Amino acid sequence: MNHRFVAIAVSALALSACAGPKTIPLDASHLAVQERALVPVTQEAPIFMPMRASRAGFGMVGALAMIKEGETYAVENGIVDPSAELEARIQARMQEKFGARLGQRLDFTGAPAGTPYPVDAGSLYVDAKVYGWGYSYFPTDWTHFRVNYGVMIHLVDGAAGTVIGQYNCNKYSHTDSKTAPTLDQLLENNSALMNSTLKSMAEACAAEFDAQVLGTVAA
Repeated sequence: MNHRFVAIAVSALALSACAGPKTIPLDASHLAVQERALVPVTQEAPIFMPMRASRAGFGMVGALAMIKEGETYAVENGIVDPSAELEARIQARMQEKFGARLGQRLDFTGAPAGTPYPVDAGSLYVDAKVYGWGYSYFPTDWTHFRVNYGVMIHLVDGAAGTVIGQYNCNKYSHTDSKTAPTLDQLLENNSALMNSTLKSMAEACAAEFDAQVLGTVAA
């Protein structure tokens, strides 16, 4: 019953992400991109959620234990948030498509929630902010795992502070356990498979942002 409770909670989080803010295609009227610098934004990643059946079996107590473990899990296991690379891909695509300039990275690590971007008419902020990442076991197979990565991608006008492009990307690495890795496989060699999986999902998110947000704008 406890496993079912935790599985339902995870499913609810996934559904809420899918039902989140709608895609905002970039409006050509906002573009004098060749005169702007594309500024990537570093955001602090949330707690990495390591969901194992051994913890889920203890219900709420197990969930709290996983949250506590997640506070240091990524650092201790060499797991890297791929969002900076996602932003770099978007920058490269906008440079290629619109002739945009590349700006210096803005570090928002540790900034309180809701902190506004600096007002700068010469900047367009490219912000890929992770809202959920981790791994979870399958309800029918507790020895194989899927990786999840959820990120909200914003393109923000530095002059007005308004969002002019937006895409919510929520990815799972596997739909069934037959081809999914074990936890040992995900974490061996300093989490090499975990990191390559996260990187692949971030690349897919960048491609979707290009198609859904930038694809509507004529070069």
